[in-house]
Amino acid sequence: MIESGSVDVYIKSSGEKPVSSLTSGEFFGEMALLSNEPRGASCIAKTDVKCHILMRHDFISLLGDLESLIKTNYSKRSSDEPLEEPKPQNLQLK
Repeated sequence: MIESGSVDVYIKSSGEKPVSSLTSGEFFGEMALLSNEPRGASCIAKTDVKCHILMRHDFISLLGDLESLIKTNYSKRSSDEPLEEPKPQNLQLK
């Protein structure tokens, strides 16, 4: 999550111009957290930037592995089966 500053977002297939700009309060890299797939874009600082980071193992510790839930629900969207609800995790704050 961007605390301050701005970044430009580039997608290789879109050429050399940024496809988007992100600023304070916005975020990037969420797809890697959710699905553990390679990133689809590059973010390059346009100004001095201060960001908060969340590593995938910390994300999973807090919210569980959502990848399997996403895949299951995605396949169910085309059927009549009800979507699964996320199960709460037992969290221990330090």
